[in-house]
Amino acid sequence: MAQTSLKIRLQGLECHFTWKLDYSRSKLQSLRETMIDISNREGVQYSWEGYLYNFLAYLHQALGFTEDALHCLKKAEEAIRQSSQDGVELSLVVHYGNLAWVHYHQGELTESQTYVEKVGRLLRDNPSPCPGVVWGERAWTLNKFDVSKRKAAVYCFRMALKEDPENKVLRCGYAMAFNKSVDRKNITPKLRSEMLEHLRIAKELDPEDLYITVMYLQRLAESGQVEEACKLAKEVIEKPLDSFGGFGILLDFFKDYISHDSSIDLARRTLERHPDSRQLKRHLGKCYKWKIFSPEEKRNPMRHILIENAVNLYEEVVTLYPKSLAVKLELTAMYKESGRLDRADKIFEDLLLEIEGMEPQDLQKFYNWYAQYLFYAKQDASRSIDIHKKAVEIMLPTGQRDSSVRVLLSIVHNGGDRAEEIVDFLDGLDRDGQPAGDSGSAGVKDNSGSPGQAGDSGSPGQAGDSGSAGQAGDSGSAGQAADSGSAGQAGDSGSAGVMGDSGSVGVMGDSGSSGVMGDSGSSWLTQDGLAALAAQDGRETLAAQDGRDTLAALERRKALTALDRQEHL
Repeated sequence: MAQTSLKIRLQGLECHFTWKLDYSRSKLQSLRETMIDISNREGVQYSWEGYLYNFLAYLHQALGFTEDALHCLKKAEEAIRQSSQDGVELSLVVHYGNLAWVHYHQGELTESQTYVEKVGRLLRDNPSPCPGVVWGERAWTLNKFDVSKRKAAVYCFRMALKEDPENKVLRCGYAMAFNKSVDRKNITPKLRSEMLEHLRIAKELDPEDLYITVMYLQRLAESGQVEEACKLAKEVIEKPLDSFGGFGILLDFFKDYISHDSSIDLARRTLERHPDSRQLKRHLGKCYKWKIFSPEEKRNPMRHILIENAVNLYEEVVTLYPKSLAVKLELTAMYKESGRLDRADKIFEDLLLEIEGMEPQDLQKFYNWYAQYLFYAKQDASRSIDIHKKAVEIMLPTGQRDSSVRVLLSIVHNGGDRAEEIVDFLDGLDRDGQPAGDSGSAGVKDNSGSPGQAGDSGSPGQAGDSGSAGQAGDSGSAGQAADSGSAGQAGDSGSAGVMGDSGSVGVMGDSGSSGVMGDSGSSWLTQDGLAALAAQDGRETLAAQDGRDTLAALERRKALTALDRQEHL
């Protein structure tokens, strides 16, 4: 078979290499770390183990680690053969497709052709061009991959269930994907009730699945059944936890509905049982961070002890996740709170040397954090503005870009020294065809992982979720707002806030959070902060330095207040 002909046949296979998973290198690295953490857990749900290793093999190969990819493919086949007693060969269609691609990338065309022909023989006698087991694996993969692919995952689960409606694993997977496919602010009471019912059925089908259980209790609480949810949560932790799927959501639940201390205590006790788990150490670090930036902790004279514990833990976590930008930035926040600005400075200086190799989304995130750090920790307002502008210049519709736009707008609103320059800068971006601060814009190609991504193949034109890409795994916490304050910057009383400063709105948080500084999806201004900012100028005008209203600035103000109204829905 000629190489060109082989490539055409490869592109027609149903496998990870044809499912449009070619995102940025940093995204794939982050996913690989997450999948490695899952694969190292005790009690991995056996039905998904083959899917997990197939996915991990793809990530290894995409990042150039062929030997690791082949090792994972071997483990994937072992797991699939053990868990698929009936129709085991048909369950290997995706697996053989992955093997064909890996050998092709290695230049081993004969081996690649062998696996292409194996897939052809398996599908030749199958009545459906895409078997249910293939839809199921594709659904699982898309659900794990990215927020923007979760609507496509729901579609794939539905297609899989058409062929196997009584499959317990598929029904549980569908319940989880369906619950994660809709942005929180878009969930109506009717939709929440439907989500809750799917999770209730899934929980009955698989009562030992921690992820399903914690999603269920979270939806219970959101529907107003807080007492029942808390009772269930306490029952969950009565027995030792050996599987960590959903553990981050469980900690977030305890933080939101019981107490910060209960969340910390649960993380500590679980870590004592699994002292080598880097994932649990990171979870505990987040629990410390949540409490450090909570309003009540601000008034605690013993807060410095918790900060010191967090610093020590985050220093270890950084060594365990050496490529994680998010962890390094979180450590700078801990250093800032402990007064060790020299150490935070060193991290930022080292990251500045790496910016040429950063993916656009990581670079945007770095600029946003660094700009806030310069203002609040270093009192360098002018340089902070320069760095915020760099974040805004990266045309990715993310929470970090929105954050930097809002800070710049707050300076214009308050008539800062550089207000007119900022208006001209934002107007220049408008003329380039991208509305400044427009968080509702369409997604970007391949490497953004951000909202508004067009539907993936396998989904009939489904739009991506609002909200940012997020990381695979247990992220999705609601975030933690610090003390309220107004939206000013550059010396205004009550600031837009970063890293838990007194009177600030934002603190370092997690993906999907509101009113926090943190991973993708965060917004520095809380709903109350946005409302306060809009109220200061009657929700109608935004004054430039010389007092003149500009049409462009007014349009941005309208967009900002529209965001505010949407967040209150």
